[in-house]
Amino acid sequence: NEDSLWSIALFELKRPNEFSIYTGNYLYTLYQDGTVTNRGVESSLTQKLTNRLNFLGSLMYLKATQSGVTIDPAQNGAQAIGIPNWRATAHLDYLIPNYEKLSVQGSWTYSSSKPVDLQDTLRAPGYHRFDAGAKYVEKVGKSQATFRLYVENVFNTFYWRDVSQSFGANFLYPGAPRIFRASATFDF
Repeated sequence: NEDSLWSIALFELKRPNEFSIYTGNYLYTLYQDGTVTNRGVESSLTQKLTNRLNFLGSLMYLKATQSGVTIDPAQNGAQAIGIPNWRATAHLDYLIPNYEKLSVQGSWTYSSSKPVDLQDTLRAPGYHRFDAGAKYVEKVGKSQATFRLYVENVFNTFYWRDVSQSFGANFLYPGAPRIFRASATFDF
């Protein structure tokens, strides 16, 4: 209907499986062996819940399977490094009554655990992250200005944002601690 938009996508993507292995004397060899097949489904919903409350959410399931690897057959059938099976987000935006130019927002992000090594024997744990903020819209001259105050990672939760493999080593990247942001955007 006019107050909502729902979408669903089924997908399958293939790419070469690339990884590096330590070969001694501080040297690493980059290999392209086998294939990573990404199969999944993603659904999203945008919904005007009330005249003042809007919702945007998405949910994705992804299976990133390595296959055809001959150098290290233990990778075959394993989830590709750094890719979670599940990812979800939800965002709410509420327009404050009697203050038509001011709204508050909240969001939640979830990521399931993800492999740290090529054989998927070690995983970085999943995480939940919560953000919150406020937005004020005002006409400034002939342009519209949007002012935002936002807090990312409200509960200052530690989490592993990303995992990757480079030069034979597996890297874990921590998520940002609590961050306060202020911004102004002007439309001309």
